[in-house]
Amino acid sequence: MVKKVLIPNQGELSADLLGFFKTRGVATVLLCAAEDSCSLPARMADCVLIHEYSQTMVTETSNIVNAALSSGCDGIHPGSGFLASDPALSRQCRENNLVFFGAGPEQLDAARDRFRMMKAATEAGLETVPCSEVCYNAELAFSKDAKAFMPCLIRPVYAGIESGTQVCLKTAEFKEKFLQAQKESFRSCGRQDVFLSAYYPGAQLIEVPFVRQASGTTYVFPEMNVSALCRFRKIAIETPAPFISRTDRSELLDRLNCFLEKLDFTAVGSLEIIVFKGKYLFHDFKPCLPTGTLLYLKTYGIDLRDIQLQISQAAPVSRVYWPENYGVELRVFAEDWQEDFRPSSGPFGEVVRAFDQITLGVDFITPRLQGYRQSPILGSFIGKMLASGSEREKVLENTMQALAGLRICGQLNTCSFLKNLAGSRYFREGILTIDFIDQLLKKKVFRNYLDGAEQAALIGAAFACGEEKEKPAPAKKNSSSVWNVMGRLALMNQRKL
Repeated sequence: MVKKVLIPNQGELSADLLGFFKTRGVATVLLCAAEDSCSLPARMADCVLIHEYSQTMVTETSNIVNAALSSGCDGIHPGSGFLASDPALSRQCRENNLVFFGAGPEQLDAARDRFRMMKAATEAGLETVPCSEVCYNAELAFSKDAKAFMPCLIRPVYAGIESGTQVCLKTAEFKEKFLQAQKESFRSCGRQDVFLSAYYPGAQLIEVPFVRQASGTTYVFPEMNVSALCRFRKIAIETPAPFISRTDRSELLDRLNCFLEKLDFTAVGSLEIIVFKGKYLFHDFKPCLPTGTLLYLKTYGIDLRDIQLQISQAAPVSRVYWPENYGVELRVFAEDWQEDFRPSSGPFGEVVRAFDQITLGVDFITPRLQGYRQSPILGSFIGKMLASGSEREKVLENTMQALAGLRICGQLNTCSFLKNLAGSRYFREGILTIDFIDQLLKKKVFRNYLDGAEQAALIGAAFACGEEKEKPAPAKKNSSSVWNVMGRLALMNQRKL
């Protein structure tokens, strides 16, 4: 049984993990930057180790392992992302008799190779997003593959490097995007291997969590709709996806289960699937805790962190069941969404929850403390609103009521943007696509109006399932426009607070 765990993470994930281990009676050590030493996760941890934030400190596995050994830990939880998919960290944990909350090094060597996993999916009979061979040279890749894949994604071969993925829409920007992807990949893992894959504007994206035990028993859970993306960052998550029928869902989960049974992989993870024109295309394999872990717990009563703990200690996982519920997670950031999501400075203020959390079935969770000034290098995440219930329409109605009663003081934030998004017909009808938000920001076609309940609603370009329809003309930029009046009122309120 693990008695003490090192968590080398900041922000929301560390708070989730610290809370979980506390309920299990496991002592915790948080490895964080000085800027994060007064945050809620730092106060939740039994012990805090301060380091000077640097890319080397974060990615150098020997630093993390030495921190765990020096603090008396017998396990390391890498969170999700690059560390969770790093075979070197898993290998060093094994060599130093530390429990690694994730897959073994041999499994991660195979699983983190995106290109290799795409081939494995094809061999297992899954349709995949078309992709090129591994590329090292921009000119050669352009002459050989670029025209066939435009528009395309230029992706690092190794998983966990989300920031390295580049969207290339025009041939004129190919070389710049290619070099940027290589730069990000090299900065994260010392490799410059990239490949091209097809990019489908107007597609939708789902993430399917799974659990695979050493015995070979595999559970594939209901999918999460993560199509609400802003520069590859998940803004809103819902489960299950409203645009997938029960028959299609059953067939998809069966196919994914067959694929996973052919892999030598024992851990909790997730699969990303592109949904485009009725096809389900394998896109990525993530060998770590999936997005929306707390949403899964609230919606289905399934704690993937607990299952991961059991697997890491070679304990059998009992059969998992889940109800036919619906859940949604809206993520709030300290950013000015009207200014291209520019990060907001200033100390974090009071959170006012003027809604009945029990009656509405809605929670707002934040890892921040009042008066805490978030360092830009640690991200701008403020918190997440979680709602669940048996009926989707009722859950969305309750979510809108909770958003109306949520006020975050001290910093500009994306609450009003989420009201726009969740209240729009695109979200309610399940036709929101992966490029929807970026296109609206790029074309600047937002307009605001007030309905009877004085809730901001979104109208603009109609990107239904990727087909651009008639666009309303951009709002005139004058002092009398509703947009400017609303923006000024919001700013005045922020200043008063």
